[in-house]
Amino acid sequence: MEIINNLTDINTLLAKFIEQDEYTSIGFVPILNSITASDIITIKKAQKLLDIVIIQNISEHKLDNFSKKTLTQVSPHLVIDFIDSDSKGIHISLNASSINSLNLMKGILAVLPSSVFITPENFEVFKAINTLASNFKDLFSLHNVLTPENLKSFAELEVIKSLQALEKSKVEISKDSISQALDYCQVASFQQLKTDLGVYVNIKVKSELSESILDISYCFKL
Repeated sequence: MEIINNLTDINTLLAKFIEQDEYTSIGFVPILNSITASDIITIKKAQKLLDIVIIQNISEHKLDNFSKKTLTQVSPHLVIDFIDSDSKGIHISLNASSINSLNLMKGILAVLPSSVFITPENFEVFKAINTLASNFKDLFSLHNVLTPENLKSFAELEVIKSLQALEKSKVEISKDSISQALDYCQVASFQQLKTDLGVYVNIKVKSELSESILDISYCFKL
């Protein structure tokens, strides 16, 4: 695995990856600077399906040491860390506050991946990539990777069960309707994103069943 923080030699690196086969498939997994379990699952899914997997840190900060060690163990072919370069007055917004949208665009256009793998559990990244995909329809194919239920905690599964019941009730999805459905939780934050598959919702809740804040993403299908 190689870690780079600029795109100066990216074409040379990509040429090495495909020198034996011009039809080599390239998967791209965007992450933030602190890697999560959902990110690891997403990367492993990409590794199963494609020949080459490239990771890019699209946050405003460099990868932390834990993330670097974890990525070394997961072993993608290439990691693009934070790109510190002059934007020359160019501004791009993908409506995600923790994302460096310009660096993401630079990485995507430099790599030109056949597929991008994302997880709704990493909601800021999920929003940014879906915004990009909706504006550039044929730039890449998009793969949503969900964390298996057997890796979720009991408290998380109880919240998801309540969201499933809310979905069946056909009420309008909003922070208020979710708060009412989760009357045993305190909803600290709420985000939503409409896609072709449905309305994705991300909530952070404090549950009576858990000491920590739960970060839950769920798709209310259309």
